[in-house]
Amino acid sequence: MPLNGEFYDFLIKNEIQQFLRNHEYTDINTLLLNPPKLIKAWTKEIIAQLVARKKCKTKLPLWYQTPNIYYPPPLSVEQSSSTTTAQYKGRLVEGQRTS
Repeated sequence: MPLNGEFYDFLIKNEIQQFLRNHEYTDINTLLLNPPKLIKAWTKEIIAQLVARKKCKTKLPLWYQTPNIYYPPPLSVEQSSSTTTAQYKGRLVEGQRTS
């Protein structure tokens, strides 16, 4: 799902950010079948944000704690390295960075 400005503007609204925090453990199927009026225009996108956010809670805690973040698709989060693993891999690499 590519990010578009209209969805991002919707996503960063205070009430949508609060919705994401409040519905972190709500059954996704329930939300899909009966989406609240607040998210009806962007139901699938908001559901994807909820799923990705939940996956980030332990795997990428900095992302989870960052307000107004646009999460990549859940599959991308699932396939990414955890913060701990990324730090370990970073220590294995030597060399210089090029600009």
